[in-house]
Amino acid sequence: MRKRWASVSLRSLQVQILLWTILPLTILLIALSLTGIRSHQRSMRLLVAERDAGLARLLADDIATALARYTTGLQVLAASEALRHGDSQTVKIALTEAGHQMDGMVLLTVDASGRVLTGPPVLPAWTDEAVRHLLTAPQAMHAPAVTTMADQRTLVWSIPLGQEGSTSSPRSWLLAGLPLDALSLARLRETSHLSQVGTVVLVDREKRVLYASGPLVDDETLDDGPGVAPALAGEHGVLFVPTPQGELVVAYTPVSGPGWALVLREPWESLAAPLLRFDRVMPFVLLTAAVVSLLTLFFGLRYVVRPLQKLEAQARQIGLGDFEAVADPVGGVKEIEELRRTLDQMAHQVQRYQDALEAYLGAMTRAQEEERARLARELHDETVQTLIALNQRVQMVQRTLERDPPHAAERLAELRTMLSEAVEEVRRFSRALRPLYLEELGLVPALEMLAREAGAFFRYSGPLRRLTAEQELAFYRIAQEALSNVQRHANASHAEIELTFAQDRVLLRVWDDGRGFAVPERLTDLTRNGHFGLMGMYERAQLIGGRLTITSTPGHGTTVEVELPL
Repeated sequence: MRKRWASVSLRSLQVQILLWTILPLTILLIALSLTGIRSHQRSMRLLVAERDAGLARLLADDIATALARYTTGLQVLAASEALRHGDSQTVKIALTEAGHQMDGMVLLTVDASGRVLTGPPVLPAWTDEAVRHLLTAPQAMHAPAVTTMADQRTLVWSIPLGQEGSTSSPRSWLLAGLPLDALSLARLRETSHLSQVGTVVLVDREKRVLYASGPLVDDETLDDGPGVAPALAGEHGVLFVPTPQGELVVAYTPVSGPGWALVLREPWESLAAPLLRFDRVMPFVLLTAAVVSLLTLFFGLRYVVRPLQKLEAQARQIGLGDFEAVADPVGGVKEIEELRRTLDQMAHQVQRYQDALEAYLGAMTRAQEEERARLARELHDETVQTLIALNQRVQMVQRTLERDPPHAAERLAELRTMLSEAVEEVRRFSRALRPLYLEELGLVPALEMLAREAGAFFRYSGPLRRLTAEQELAFYRIAQEALSNVQRHANASHAEIELTFAQDRVLLRVWDDGRGFAVPERLTDLTRNGHFGLMGMYERAQLIGGRLTITSTPGHGTTVEVELPL
């Protein structure tokens, strides 16, 4: 038993399932039991804030719409022909009819000094001095101003009457007065659906309370309470304000047009009382969570742990060389089966790479032996035979030197020619084994000499620079192999080597107009198809950090490009 428990690691999948399912779920349930009511209150606060903010904007829009309707009606009246060109009786009739249509609004036309020109019987509060005061106050053409007349709050509009298109100061004004009570502000509380302890407060720009309704109207901070200042500044939102009597929910918003502030206030306790209680449902939640955790553990062991254990055993067999070990399904969830198929594909890919590597190594070994045999054969058939002939000629010259000096001189000339040919043959062998031009003169002269020997055209562009010995040798061998393929397989009439030195890279391009071939999609197919030379070119490019690209189509030639970033 001890060994069994000792073999259990914290990193095993069984323990991880326990740690990542049951333990977090238990912690979550404990946290839920401790913070459930708090979370519910937070949600309630968000809902109440959205509700009160929406009510405040709705009521403010109702007030702004009513004031805009009055303002538009007055502007239409001021622009009417009756007021602009009618006689006093016509103007009086128009004002009386408009006043009845606008909820009993008092309408007058006055001159610039405040003297009443035309209108219905004027109330005692509408004296010339009061009218002049209204005209000297900020003009309310697009929104009413609030003033106190006859001990009541009155909305006043002053709209100039003048000739259309005139830029001079108006000589007469349309003056309109409407008691604030005509707006029926009392219906704000009825239509707002506030709680019985909610309060509606309307404040003008001068922080005068235009309307207040509710149990909190006796509060002395109505005109400068929370939300008033930001609403007068054009802002809207919701505040939760702590007070000695409890927390208040304050929703505020501006009234567009006159720039008033509308504030709704409700005690939080009146809204938070009917909360849900979790003490009755908590045992059911705990029981459900326990059952779900056990089911999760069971299905996790059956469909995750055991299939992964089987897959692990199969993967170990791959390391031992059994590439067919993961071919059998292990069951479990979809992701594990996809992982098994991926491992199976990787195993077959590794097997193909291994077979290709073995074939490549075998081909390289055979190529080395063939190269050695070729060198031995050429040395025996050419160089050795030349040296034997030289030895015979030397003996002949020695015998004829005393008897026939002129004939000996001819023999010496022939001997010199044969020596030159032997030296050139040895140099050719040396260049084939190790390009001397590359070490002594650099890549460009070596490629130029290689192209000349192969009958190809060579050109280069860009500022010359020396690369490392490994890089230059790789470029040379790739070009040499490409030209060798052209001579042996392409049946081309023209071949070209182009070397480009750029600021950040070096590009080698070998092109021919031969018959071309179909380029395999994968490198492993090169060895399978017998293209060991191309495989060697790829490897040389990778060894120096370059990238080799072969482009070819049957009947349209072949292009080999090597790009080396600097």
